[in-house]
Amino acid sequence: MTVDVIPVNENFKGLSYGLWASIWDNWLLSEDPENTNRKDIVFLRGNLNYSPVSSNSEYPRFSDSSGALVRIGHNAEVIFEDTAIFIPILTAQYSLGDIYDGKRLNNEQELREAVNRDSDESLCLWATLTANKRASKIVNDLRKFRIESPLFKLVITNKSKLSGRTQDAAKPGMYDTVVGGFFVIIRSLPRGRYWLEFGGRGRSNYNTNSIYEITAHGLRSNVIADNSSARKKHVNLA
Repeated sequence: MTVDVIPVNENFKGLSYGLWASIWDNWLLSEDPENTNRKDIVFLRGNLNYSPVSSNSEYPRFSDSSGALVRIGHNAEVIFEDTAIFIPILTAQYSLGDIYDGKRLNNEQELREAVNRDSDESLCLWATLTANKRASKIVNDLRKFRIESPLFKLVITNKSKLSGRTQDAAKPGMYDTVVGGFFVIIRSLPRGRYWLEFGGRGRSNYNTNSIYEITAHGLRSNVIADNSSARKKHVNLA
């Protein structure tokens, strides 16, 4: 099937891919990333299952490369037909003060160099959508959907549910951050039931795979009316 994907050089709701990525990153490390109050877009995520090799949280962290985030059945996403879907295929995020290959990242340029190196050294990507038992690629070439965010404020509270499960455990605080990688925004899906699988193999031991069941209902009712023409009749030009 042909998927209605927003081109990487276009805005959605007035925001670029990079700005959406910064909003997504704050959502990911928020107090309740399993839910969102937004109705116009749903954020998905990878399988954050990193843990230290010992009880010492400062030790290197590893994940099970064969694992996956599975959201099906009662954990499936139920959306309206006009709800956009934000898909983080393979991502990299760094903040000022982080250590990268033994060196502290001290400015925005160094953040972007780290994000880009992770993207450059990624090994493979995938994103498929299955409908009526037929799987299709979401886009022809995921490499064309590589983006970087602006420098933004990442806020992590002590109630963040996923901050301790990232590749480098994130402590509570406010950080100057850049996130980048490969992202796709589906503008909408026709009414139906879908299976969405995405992920990739990145630099070092970074692996991610996610499987989402998504049910799209009919169009959301729009109660907003544009009364510009009616108002114009009452304008006094004298």
